[in-house]
Amino acid sequence: MASPRPLVAPVTRKVRVLVAISSREAPLQPYTPQIRRAWDDAAMPRDPRTVAKYVVAGLAIAALVVLAPFYFAAGLMAPGWAVGVFIAVWLVLFGLACFWIRRKPLWVVPLPFVAAAFWLGGMNAGAAWLGWTA
Repeated sequence: MASPRPLVAPVTRKVRVLVAISSREAPLQPYTPQIRRAWDDAAMPRDPRTVAKYVVAGLAIAALVVLAPFYFAAGLMAPGWAVGVFIAVWLVLFGLACFWIRRKPLWVVPLPFVAAAFWLGGMNAGAAWLGWTA
């Protein structure tokens, strides 16, 4: 079905062009200062709570990075298949942290604790039940 008017009109000095599904939704309007939207690139004041959330989430990601050598050095005690599982779990947790820091920064905070508990629990369980020794 052809539209009665083209969706994009030729640009002139006095006409603002709007792209819309139909001409009834967004008709062409003459340029006036009231319709113009100003883009201000000046620094916006930040909410201190938002900054604090990102700082705490950044510290949690740093704690995950600090735990990485423990995961990679698990091969001193665990067999190769277990080291692969440990590294995969750490990569998943780090990926979640990177994904969540932009959307829900406070969800990143428990991830280092989960990582430490998984590593300690896995290494202790392997030593107790599977006979892993250093």
